[in-house]
Amino acid sequence: MNEHFAGLNIYTTRGQFAVLLGQALRELQHGPERQECFEFIKRQNWLDIHPADSRPYPSVSNEPRWQTLLSWAREDLAVRDYIDRSINNCWRPTMDGINESILIHRRFASGELHVRECYMWTVKFKKHMCPTYQPSDNETQRPPHVYEDELPKWQNSVRGNSKDDKFWREKAAKMMQSISADPAKLAKAREQWKEWNFQGNFIGTEKQCIEYQRRKFLEDDLI
Repeated sequence: MNEHFAGLNIYTTRGQFAVLLGQALRELQHGPERQECFEFIKRQNWLDIHPADSRPYPSVSNEPRWQTLLSWAREDLAVRDYIDRSINNCWRPTMDGINESILIHRRFASGELHVRECYMWTVKFKKHMCPTYQPSDNETQRPPHVYEDELPKWQNSVRGNSKDDKFWREKAAKMMQSISADPAKLAKAREQWKEWNFQGNFIGTEKQCIEYQRRKFLEDDLI
């Protein structure tokens, strides 16, 4: 079963933000500005904002990180041509974007997809997506560490910066090259890398993603 929207797994943090933004833009089809989207989502009480979500994202901006993640979700929709990028600071959805958001809403409403697995959403938004939804004890709980800077110090995940990107991409390429002689291992490694790098449960830096993947490869005896 396809569990993706805008190329993202809908049950990950990144995917949940993309779905939520898509639904907001269905309501704001006139082409809202960035801040208007934020105010609409907060006013509707759709996003389950925790204290960690209100802190600024390190080295990105002074705004609450939930707003930063919505901005990144906007980019995820834009690369799929779900948002018209021809007008600066205008988040107008395209017809493809509206249609895909309608389709994903229908799949949640029918029970094909499950709102109880979406831990970043409020009860109100879950009911918006699935009118028959009722809260229960069988809900996927929010992970203890949604953001990389929340990870315990014992985990090898020192935050990097943009200057590190080239170094860590080269390290990733060498890591993949080391297992490329075995087609089965290579296929599995590529699938793992794609799943983490583009559908990860928290938004990580280049270094964070690659260090995590290196540990996963070791666990699966791929390197």
